[in-house]
Amino acid sequence: MRRRGILFCFLALLILSAVGHAQSVSFKRIITVSDGSQTNSNTFTLGVNGDGPGGAILDNTVSADTDPAYAPDWDESQLPPTPPPPFAFDIRLLTPPGRVSTFPTGFGTGFGEDYRGFSSLNQIDTFRVQCQGSDVDNNGVIISWPSDLSSLASSWTIKPLGPPTFSATDMTSSTSVTVGAQFGPINFLVIVTEYSAPPPPGPTFLANPTTMSFGNVQIGQSTTKTLTIKNGGATNNLEISAMSLNGSASFSIVNAPGSFPVVIAPQATETYTVKFDAPATAGLEQGTLTITHNDPNPGTTMNIALEGNATTVAQNQLTFDDTLVYVNDKSVGNVAQISLANHDTSNGNLSALQFFVVSTKGGLLMTRVKRGAEIQDPSKWGFSYVIVNGQPNPDFSTQDTLKCVLLGFGQNVYSSGVHTGSLVDLYYQTVDIPGDTALGRLEIINVVGANRNGQNLGINPGDGQTICILNNAGITKGDANLDGTVNILDILTIIDHILQIQELEGEAFQRADVAPWPNSGPIGDQSVDAGDLALLQTIIVDGQYPNGTLLSLLDGSLSKSSNRIEVFTEVRDGFLYIQASCEVPVRGFEIEMMAENCGDILDSPFDIAVSNTDGSNLHAVLYNTDGQALKAGIHTVARIPVDGHHAVSKVIAADMRNLALDVQISSARPINAADNIQLLQNHPNPFRDRTIFTITQSTNVTGTVSVYSLLGERLATFPFQPSRAGIQNISWNGTDDAGKSLPAGTYIYRLEAGSTVQSRLLTIVQ
Repeated sequence: MRRRGILFCFLALLILSAVGHAQSVSFKRIITVSDGSQTNSNTFTLGVNGDGPGGAILDNTVSADTDPAYAPDWDESQLPPTPPPPFAFDIRLLTPPGRVSTFPTGFGTGFGEDYRGFSSLNQIDTFRVQCQGSDVDNNGVIISWPSDLSSLASSWTIKPLGPPTFSATDMTSSTSVTVGAQFGPINFLVIVTEYSAPPPPGPTFLANPTTMSFGNVQIGQSTTKTLTIKNGGATNNLEISAMSLNGSASFSIVNAPGSFPVVIAPQATETYTVKFDAPATAGLEQGTLTITHNDPNPGTTMNIALEGNATTVAQNQLTFDDTLVYVNDKSVGNVAQISLANHDTSNGNLSALQFFVVSTKGGLLMTRVKRGAEIQDPSKWGFSYVIVNGQPNPDFSTQDTLKCVLLGFGQNVYSSGVHTGSLVDLYYQTVDIPGDTALGRLEIINVVGANRNGQNLGINPGDGQTICILNNAGITKGDANLDGTVNILDILTIIDHILQIQELEGEAFQRADVAPWPNSGPIGDQSVDAGDLALLQTIIVDGQYPNGTLLSLLDGSLSKSSNRIEVFTEVRDGFLYIQASCEVPVRGFEIEMMAENCGDILDSPFDIAVSNTDGSNLHAVLYNTDGQALKAGIHTVARIPVDGHHAVSKVIAADMRNLALDVQISSARPINAADNIQLLQNHPNPFRDRTIFTITQSTNVTGTVSVYSLLGERLATFPFQPSRAGIQNISWNGTDDAGKSLPAGTYIYRLEAGSTVQSRLLTIVQ
């Protein structure tokens, strides 16, 4: 049998900032290597060894790198021979000669442990490991390491040498890397840089956590959290001279110091228990814990924000965590969490529980059930359930029933008090709904809870859960002008409502009321104001609602104006200039464009220019919050940095009545005094029987306007002469030079006058 060997080689390079030879560094860390099936595993230890002589030698001899002061705990041993083939798994350190950052060419000795003597924070160290065997050949390996490497050096990287078998990985933000099976040797490099210098003399004030949130606590109950204060310095004492609480009286320090100062030695810690007592009135409680100390670096005071929410959770009720949720139709993986959040009984703790959950309104199908956070351990809680599929509903959902039984084994019970985790997590999927929304409903019934003696504990079903199913293909929220689209016109409609120019009513008001958009509960607050304006512009530029549903009302019947506007694009000096020639005042624009590389809008005549770009796609809305419009004329609407090809895919422009102007987009520049001649967009376009070509000229020139097929065949030609008025209109009935009507489709029409050539597109419809 032919045996393939896989060689895993790790080189650890320490690049350490110079702080001085007097600062000794010492560490050891265990690295684990196992085959991909985790059948075999082994470990090796590498490190930097105190102030030994390693910096002055090649570091390729056993024990010469080890400071005698650390022996025998820091013990290198000779490299044993490789097992005779075939063998399943073997791992060993192969020490290269010298401290080098390139792939080593030689082998040294060492097995199991390998260290580098410390001489300077600037030294560079190397380590190399070999792993091979049939299990490695077949399954690859998993290399794992401790999570505290960043405390030793700020940059650890493992990357392959030779053909890449895995991506370079930051070892400070992960704890393992998997290397697949591969024919032939695989070499690896581990690079460790920017070694962490010994701590400063201090004192150094460190607090964990820096904010304390106690979550939801039932009225009359309390909960605690631990605050740890550490002196991160190496020499000087940290002194706490005062601790005070401000804000809500619901917070207290259980083990507050009896006197000050509190002295904390270098690298030592003090812990304090902070308590939140939920007051009699439900609501959010906030406070501040101020600590005065002698560390000048962050300032001699530290403010820790405290927050807790007093809730009126009913006792002994089995309930859903949320009574109203919003989900998309045709979605899977939705979860309803069932909890006994406040279990309080004088008859003993809960040992057994049974209940049913029924789906009563359609719209969904139950799919699976999982243990909740409160009963995760199967050795303590028995968990049995069955999902019974009921009669089908007209929407193809089913009237399902979950039947569930929980049983505590032995002495394990569900104790009295407030519980934050769920007992059972019920998963469901939603069906395709035809309208904007549909309602599903889950109810808890047939609840029986008992203690170890079989006594009924009087646990009752709480409120059910209403599931508002949103049509992922068409949510109407935001469509304030009821035209079937959500865009800049709706923003301007809301501004008019806020300024009391034109108030919204009925369905338009409800669609405009988009804020707040909670994770659960009703959308909006029955008011249309600046909050709705801000959220709507975010929805438009992001292209999605806050719950992640894509904005789908994009192609409805825009509220059209009879006036027209020409939008011109031109790139100069790395910027795309979007200009508009307006027949009437314009209140705002919405622009979408694509480019190889583009940035945010830099300049605009509007006071609001909100855009969202990922570097290649840009979506922006531009308007004035006071409702003022750009005057009729030619304006530079936006200046956008671009690189490479670009295309403006959509422009919506609103007139003074919040109607969408007829927009024509062209890559030609708008007319100005320096232009001799200009070919404007034909109008009407598209057309059926007749259209007009308009030419403007500031000098007397002659030329032609010709119509071509998309294949370049010239179909019709119209010469023109100088015009005293500077404007010429050429009427065309859609026929070629032979008088034959052209079929419906898209055509090119081109102006040629001296050295000037300009082209545009037109469309004929039947």
